[in-house]
Amino acid sequence: MKYNLNKFVNVTSKKTGRAILSVSQDEFEKSVKFDAVNEEAFPVYVYEQNGRPVAWYDEEFELGYVV
Repeated sequence: MKYNLNKFVNVTSKKTGRAILSVSQDEFEKSVKFDAVNEEAFPVYVYEQNGRPVAWYDEEFELGYVV
C-alpha cells in the first residue's frame, strides 16, 4: 500500500469523488473498475486499480465514494 488509507477515505475521496448512497456492495462494485480490494479498514473496503485507490465502500452504512 503506497497511499494513506485514512486520508483517502476521509479527505481525498470526499473532495474529489462522487458519493453513491443506499447501495449494496455488489451493486457498488459494478460501478467501479478495480483489480484489488484492501480490507485493512474493515468494514470499509478500499478498491484499488494498479495499486492506487479508486473507491471505497462502507458495508455498515451501505455507501461509498468513487474517485
